[in-house]
Amino acid sequence: MVYSPLFICLFVYLFRQEAQHQPYTCPADRKGLDRDRDVFPDNATGRKILSMVIKCPSDGCSWTGELRDKEAHLEACKFKIVNCTNKNCDATVKRRDLEQHTTNTCEWRIIECEYCEDLNPKKHVELHLLLCRKIPLSCPYSCGISIPREMIQNHIDNDCPLCLVSCPYAKMGCIKKLQRKNVDPHLQSNTREHLDLC
Repeated sequence: MVYSPLFICLFVYLFRQEAQHQPYTCPADRKGLDRDRDVFPDNATGRKILSMVIKCPSDGCSWTGELRDKEAHLEACKFKIVNCTNKNCDATVKRRDLEQHTTNTCEWRIIECEYCEDLNPKKHVELHLLLCRKIPLSCPYSCGISIPREMIQNHIDNDCPLCLVSCPYAKMGCIKKLQRKNVDPHLQSNTREHLDLC
């Protein structure tokens, strides 16, 4: 039901009179009113108002229709400005552009990391990649191997052929430091010196 502005104004006027414990009177001629008998909504005028033809208030929309159909139209209007549905995004776009925004351009859309499968907002992906433990990195000794960040130290400690390591006989006195790939040749060519250390 649609109440006219005059009816609402009259209702507020009568409410004030009731709050001040005064008898109901007409605001136009101050004659007494019976609120239950003399005051009622004008349904005919309400129907007339609802049948008025209006244009959609959304910029760019060409829809016209009766006022009673406005809300139903706005629920589907492609030109209505709506809020982005991604968490933390304050952007507003036309409904027709919402899907494109939420899935392709919104900085708050969720992206799955291609390395660890963690989910992060697009605007935090670069920061995530700086910390991602699964992202492949080149060996710091430039041995040509690419390994996940979380395995770098293990690679350096156990596998990298270019990493400097102590001779296995270091505890016995060999002071030689060499690349891991050269340990076997060093052991073979220095067998006598190592035996002398024993």
